Amino acid sequence: QILVSRLESGQEVLHQSRPGRKAYLFAIEGSLSVNGTPLEQGDQARIADETELKLRANQGSELILLDLPEAD
Repeated sequence: QILVSRLESGQEVLHQSRPGRKAYLFAIEGSLSVNGTPLEQGDQARIADETELKLRANQGSELILLDLPEAD
């Protein structure tokens, strides 16, 4: 699953996934946090063992989220 989104400042989005999946989040523009961890433009987050991701824009932000099955 590939998700592309633009969030306005202060906007929050909740992404739910199934157990055993991995996520890769790319901050394309702006500033945001994922489960409380800050990301700035150009940052990326590699996420495992999380079934819920709370994304919050600290300013207008664009992001790409890859929700992938765990590799064998």
